Amino acid sequence: MSVKDHMHQLMSEIGPLLELGAVIESDDGDGWILAFDEDDGALIELDEDEGRIFLSAEAGRPDNEARPQLYETLLIYNAQWSASGGVRMALDEPGGAVVQMLELPAAELDAARLSQVFAAFLEVLSGWRAIVSGRPGAAPGLPAPASGDGIPV
Repeated sequence: MSVKDHMHQLMSEIGPLLELGAVIESDDGDGWILAFDEDDGALIELDEDEGRIFLSAEAGRPDNEARPQLYETLLIYNAQWSASGGVRMALDEPGGAVVQMLELPAAELDAARLSQVFAAFLEVLSGWRAIVSGRPGAAPGLPAPASGDGIPV
């Protein structure tokens, strides 16, 4: 089975496992939106040549005043790749939204493993969304899954 066929099979299984609102495939068949609800979701993109998928989701747009401190926090987080399980943070464009990303080997995934990784990814995303939005009570530390073991990659 090709990597693309494998991912198509996984995407057909993942929606019910994660109780997603929808799994929407791109026109070229190399990407999927995992919709939590009608306003929120994550993106999975397949790099068939490399046999890897890239999971990403927007963590929010920071206020201009908060950007310097937040950018420093993002850089520190990116340097802690072993504790984060490989989750990276970036900007989608200059002055744009903060995006959380994770790269995984596609061939090693099954529906249960992808569900586990995705649940941990969403847990970390929730922490980043609180930090980026500047919500009162947002944890001052860097987000990690409650297990403390990072994303299980």
